[in-house]
Amino acid sequence: TIKHVLGLRGVITAVPTIAAALEPVVGVSLLKSIEQALGNTELEAIKERIDVVVDGSVQQEKKVSTAIARTIHVFSVRSGIDGMLDVVRTQYSSILERIYATAKQIGKEYNITTLKVIHTSARGFILQCEKAEIGKGA
Repeated sequence: TIKHVLGLRGVITAVPTIAAALEPVVGVSLLKSIEQALGNTELEAIKERIDVVVDGSVQQEKKVSTAIARTIHVFSVRSGIDGMLDVVRTQYSSILERIYATAKQIGKEYNITTLKVIHTSARGFILQCEKAEIGKGA
């Protein structure tokens, strides 16, 4: 999956830096062995192949909502790699814009200042507000 590709790119990028930082420390033979086994040229070649498909500015994020993670994954593949993905990406963006615009409109119409869009794995996109604002009307 794209999540694993982003993770692999992060590891490949970090191995030389970690190995260099730990070089003076005794007992880092495992890191040295890994770096020597893979070799900087192989690591760089793998990273270059990943970067052909994956946007270089995208990083693997930890502890983000499923909606944010999904959005990161959708936009991590470079435009033009897969025409169908480009179409889906455009539709996904349009749907998200409509969800947030509708939420804003509902908030204004019913004078709900705390209304926000959230996403859960179980329920998908939902609207949430403070209980005190329910029923106060426009």
